[in-house]
Amino acid sequence: MLETQNRLTKNILLSFFLLTGSFQVFGSQGNNILLKTADSLFSQNKYMQSYELYNKVLDEKHLESPAMLLKMAYINEGINNYAEALYYLNLYYQITYDTQALKKMDEIAEKYDLKGYGYTDLDYLKNIYAEYYIAINSSIISILLIMLAFLIYIKLKKKRKILIAGISYACITIIYLMAINFSSEQNAGIIIDNNALLMDGPSSGADLISQIPTGNKMFIISQNDIWSKVEWDGKVGFVKNSNFKAL
Repeated sequence: MLETQNRLTKNILLSFFLLTGSFQVFGSQGNNILLKTADSLFSQNKYMQSYELYNKVLDEKHLESPAMLLKMAYINEGINNYAEALYYLNLYYQITYDTQALKKMDEIAEKYDLKGYGYTDLDYLKNIYAEYYIAINSSIISILLIMLAFLIYIKLKKKRKILIAGISYACITIIYLMAINFSSEQNAGIIIDNNALLMDGPSSGADLISQIPTGNKMFIISQNDIWSKVEWDGKVGFVKNSNFKAL
């Protein structure tokens, strides 16, 4: 009886894994078909039709490919929707760290007098760090652990004082932790509505600080369901979430 139950349980689990695996395969095939259809429409210069399919892939399937994002940026720039073009270029850069995307964003920002798009060499280094985050941190942590083990060995086996070495180790660890915090990417968003309002409180009845024209990039400090606390052009205030797309 017990053996029969175990066999039945195994069969149920096997069927479940096969079924979920099939769903994943079918889902992947569906995504590929949708992308191929969109790419075909794009190659035929049917840009708006292809854009609708790309949007469907991005919104519903949560898939992002560099080529697709570039095409979406190209289409939006072609219809003078520079805010959306900048949004997709930003997403593309977050995946590829392609400096040509930075140059293109700076070019669009300069053309329309937009703020928030200044990139420095330090920003580029931060992005490189983010790209190789696991490898870099694994290496540094391994080195720190080896150093710690060596200090413990000297202290216990050699009976030597390790005050200076211990302080040096602590300083290195603190600097490393500070560097991690400093290099963390700041959340940002791009205004997609015309003349979004920057308010001094999370309420429509709050005082107006400034209008933020479409396409401007701001940094997000905190968010709730309706409002976000942001920093833009040296000013801190609140913007409705419906006014921007978060990156």
